[in-house]
Amino acid sequence: MRYKAILSWTAAILWMITIFLLSHQPANDSSKLSLGVLDFFMQSLSALAPQVEMHADILHTVVRKGAHFGAYFILGILTLNGLRQVGGKGAKAAALALCLCFLYAITDEIHQLFIPGRSGQITDVLIDTAGAAAGIGIFSFVLHLFRKKT
Repeated sequence: MRYKAILSWTAAILWMITIFLLSHQPANDSSKLSLGVLDFFMQSLSALAPQVEMHADILHTVVRKGAHFGAYFILGILTLNGLRQVGGKGAKAAALALCLCFLYAITDEIHQLFIPGRSGQITDVLIDTAGAAAGIGIFSFVLHLFRKKT
C-alpha cells in the first residue's frame, strides 16, 4: 500500500512540476509551442476537410485554453488517485482533490505574473478548475463502474 501511495504522489508532483515549467516559459516560447500544435491541427483538419474555413486566431485560443483544461484534467485524476492511496474515499476525497487543484491553479496564475509577457487570468483558474473537476468526475465514475463489477 505504501509503495502505491508514494508512486501516486510522485506522479502528481511530477505533473505539477511539468505545469510549473510550462507556465515558467516566457510568452514568446509558450506561444511558439501552442502555435506548433495549432499548425499541426490546422494541417490535419485541412487534409481531412479542405472545405472547412478555419480561423487561426480562434483556434489558437481554443488550443491554449484546451491545454489548460487538459493539464488540470490529468492533475485532477492524479491528485484524487494520490488521496485514494492514503485512505481518501468518496465525495470527501474528490472535494479535497478539487480544492488542491484549485489552489494549485491560483498559484500557477500568480506565478505567471512574474514571467515576461505572461499574465495571471482568473478565467484560466476557472478553466483549470473545470478541467480538474472533469478529470475527478470521470475518474470517480470509472472507479464506481469497476467497483460494481467486482
